Amino acid sequence: MSSIVSYEVMVFKDGHWSIAFITADRDEALLEARSAEAGKHAKAVKVVQETTDQETGDERSKIIYNSESQDTHAHAHAHAHGPKEGGKNHAEDKKGKKELHPEVVTNFIDSVRKLVLVFGGIVLLLVVLVLLYLSNPGAVSGFLEGLFN
Repeated sequence: MSSIVSYEVMVFKDGHWSIAFITADRDEALLEARSAEAGKHAKAVKVVQETTDQETGDERSKIIYNSESQDTHAHAHAHAHGPKEGGKNHAEDKKGKKELHPEVVTNFIDSVRKLVLVFGGIVLLLVVLVLLYLSNPGAVSGFLEGLFN
């Protein structure tokens, strides 16, 4: 059984939990959690270990660090990052918004990066053609006519 493990550093501020940092390194997550806790901007901080079974897609959540104070305790449990339904790659909160899994975010960023490279190459080619046309209009016109005929 192959599993993917990630760690989400979550902070409780302004009345709700939000993900502040995601990593595959447990020690890095704990360090970030303690740093966020020391920053005094969050009322509470916790680290949630997310384990995804690659074969079934089942996800399990486990809190491995929790600095939750007593005044946020009751409210925090109402917004806690509870267990997810098996086979789903996203968790839905009570408002219907979806949290993205780190792999989904990484894949999206890679796709955007590839699109930027392709469009950047096209724009660069067009700029070169314009510069060549400005320096020698006859040669570029002949080249383009030969290209499209």
